[in-house]
Amino acid sequence: MKGDITTRAGRRALPPRREPYWQRIDRGAYLGYRVSLKGGEGTWIARWRDEDGKQHYRALTGVFETFDQARQKAEAWFRHCDKTGGADELTVAEACTHYVQHLRDANRGKTADDAEGRFRKLIHDTDFGKLSLNALRPSRVKAWRDAMAASGAAPATVNRNLNALKAALNLAHRENLVADDSGWMSVAAIAGACKSRDRWLDVGERAALLDACPADLRAFVRGLLLTAARPGELASSTVADFNAIAGTLKYLSSKTAIRAVSLSTAAFELCIEQSRGKLPGARLFSTAEGHAWTKDRWTRPFRAAVLSSGIADPATVVLYAIRHTAISEMVAGGMDAFTVAKLAGTSTAMIDKHYGHLVHEKTRDRLNRVDL
Repeated sequence: MKGDITTRAGRRALPPRREPYWQRIDRGAYLGYRVSLKGGEGTWIARWRDEDGKQHYRALTGVFETFDQARQKAEAWFRHCDKTGGADELTVAEACTHYVQHLRDANRGKTADDAEGRFRKLIHDTDFGKLSLNALRPSRVKAWRDAMAASGAAPATVNRNLNALKAALNLAHRENLVADDSGWMSVAAIAGACKSRDRWLDVGERAALLDACPADLRAFVRGLLLTAARPGELASSTVADFNAIAGTLKYLSSKTAIRAVSLSTAAFELCIEQSRGKLPGARLFSTAEGHAWTKDRWTRPFRAAVLSSGIADPATVVLYAIRHTAISEMVAGGMDAFTVAKLAGTSTAMIDKHYGHLVHEKTRDRLNRVDL
């Protein structure tokens, strides 16, 4: 008995049975309706035959008022099967794991570590991570994005997390692991994000921030202000990297390899204080418990310090803004671009591009004091 499942009246006239009533949608693709043995609305199921002749079944979740609604859901799965060559659907978390492995295979270990850390906190073991890519909708991605902002994450951080997620999903789409990318491509970054090098802290803001930091974090932030180092560079420096005789500190960075820089008197005294009582292999700057500073360890206490400091527009202040502040002060103080670039571990071109306006302002002030 074939039965008519295309109309509500036709479905109600069908006698109950365990085997679904099938309607052919396309070659090897069928939509079925299973009448409930207990009465009430039945359930919908899709069936697809692969190239080897094996049948695959998928229960369609949701409430379908009409046959066309159920058909649209089934056809989305059929498109996935046709494009990917398989019936299994990747979840968001699985796509993220696949992306991290892709980065490692491409010898992009640092990027892989960063992405893996984000996914571990925000994707894995969450309801969002369990979603099938085919079931992903822009509204779900927006809700995930907005939840981060609502929890207090800085706009720039939210957007970096969103970019990492979209990179993973785009890779899955490029490799035909999902039929289309409409579930996420239209989700835009949130407005109001300020790049770390766009945010500069004045003297009052710096003092307020340092006062709000616990002692271990205060020392680390002071170190960044006095050296213009990248947070990861200073966090990785050991006591042995500090040369008290020469007054230098050595950094090992994935961007600049090894470099040794001169320290100001204030930075030298801070390093003396931080190295006291530590073994050569110990981290020069560490948490109160003796752990190395990492992104996971500094993000929350730094965010708490920013919020309690009373700084205006706190969402724009991230730890990397401390480096920007230090470089800005060096340039505005008259230090030449070559020296600043050497201390900060960057190029003179980058200094000229992002901080050149400070040099021009300083020059203008000096010109204005000259009686021509």
